[in-house]
Amino acid sequence: MKKLLLLLTFFILISATAKKNSDLELICFGKWSMEYVESSEQQIPIPGDVDENWMIFHKNGKHEVMSLGEIHFGKWVYTKDDRTIRLSEEENYINQKIELINNQKLILSFTADGDFLKLGLKKLHQ
Repeated sequence: MKKLLLLLTFFILISATAKKNSDLELICFGKWSMEYVESSEQQIPIPGDVDENWMIFHKNGKHEVMSLGEIHFGKWVYTKDDRTIRLSEEENYINQKIELINNQKLILSFTADGDFLKLGLKKLHQ
């Protein structure tokens, strides 16, 4: 019985570690299209074409964000413990919590100007 309990505990720990590692792999794999921003339970679609609104997270800690045709470059850091992404551009930064991530969808939550927001992104197939 003890062996079974130890084996079960081991597999739970391994799967939790694999989940956190897979978050990072999913974040860095390809381009994310910004679909909507949610504020106060209301989803607001991101205006413009998919080519105008996207994010790329590079493994080297740099990111690219295209917003309404204007590209921005900065740095990012992933924190496993609380599943957050910290984006920084020049002296500005924002912490975004990963609410959901899989190979098709990424939902980030954050506070901006005192408002709690969610950003929905969809994986672009390249």
